[in-house]
Amino acid sequence: MSGNQHDEGGIPHLPPPTPWPMVFALGMALTLGGMVVFLRGVKSIPELAMPIFGFALLLFATVMMLRDDIIALDDDGHGHG
Repeated sequence: MSGNQHDEGGIPHLPPPTPWPMVFALGMALTLGGMVVFLRGVKSIPELAMPIFGFALLLFATVMMLRDDIIALDDDGHGHG
């Protein structure tokens, strides 16, 4: 694979837009916010629900972003556009 990822007209290739970066950011915010709440207050198992859900969302978004990148590369190396 060459380092030059431009179209024939010299326009750089961009991957298609996806919602996964925003989902990733939401998962990170929930994880970090939930850990702050958990570490500052009385330690209880139900307080771990928010950071655990946030971390699961973060992992899911990471997998989906990687899947979209692999699909874009498999399409003859030129993406979906």
